[in-house]
Amino acid sequence: MALVVSSQAFAQEYVPVTEATLAALTPSATVAFAPLTCPNPPKLADLGTFKVTESEMSRSLAGRLGLPLGGLAANASGRVLIQDFSRTKKCTASDGKTELVYGQAVRIVASSDNFDADGRFDLPTIAANTTLKNSSSNITAEVIGLTDTALLKEATKIFGALNVDEYDRVKKLIQILSEMAITTADKGTPQLLGMAAAELDMSAPVMGAYAVQRISDGKNCQETKATVPGISASANLAIENAYFALAGTCSSDAPDAMARAAAKDALAGFKVKK
Repeated sequence: MALVVSSQAFAQEYVPVTEATLAALTPSATVAFAPLTCPNPPKLADLGTFKVTESEMSRSLAGRLGLPLGGLAANASGRVLIQDFSRTKKCTASDGKTELVYGQAVRIVASSDNFDADGRFDLPTIAANTTLKNSSSNITAEVIGLTDTALLKEATKIFGALNVDEYDRVKKLIQILSEMAITTADKGTPQLLGMAAAELDMSAPVMGAYAVQRISDGKNCQETKATVPGISASANLAIENAYFALAGTCSSDAPDAMARAAAKDALAGFKVKK
């Protein structure tokens, strides 16, 4: 089987999620269709080429979406990096409208606390942050839709804290897992990887703008989320991303003067009201 592979990391085209937590992203889905699945899921021959995609989110949201966090608390502050080496195909779910993403993937989930949000968030900086700041971190590998025994065994070697001493070993293992995924892709069945980003409800961009306004007003992230209870996970993520981008944290800490000024510049004179 000839498979083309892209080594460039792209932004995630889907929200990584498990079947058990899919309902958190689809609050409008009727009970009759829960949990959402594709009646006619893609087959191996339908999948595209392997490529690397990345996304990040708060640790609390990652926990709600069912992503593996090792021994770190899902409700703790911190950031999570999800890196998928995957080949995918979209399909229409049982509700007749939601686009789910099925495929095969080696999923790397790395999390870190006490992280400087102004810098790049990737595996090398997570390792450096763990070593230099003595911060808590965790990295784990998950194999989805691939059933080769050797591949599954190799993936178990990525687990635990990610520091400078461990980084080179983990980097080599990720490369090995990627190569094994390609050579064993004919073994397995496409599984749910996530929900297409285009299917996220339109409250997400609205909540993102609302969060920027709240930062401008000096309100912290926890206060902001408390004003909009019951929003979807994607809208919640939009709020958290706005705070991480401008204030460097999604916590009970009030945005500093620099964050408030940046938010005002981003609003460019507009006023966003709840």
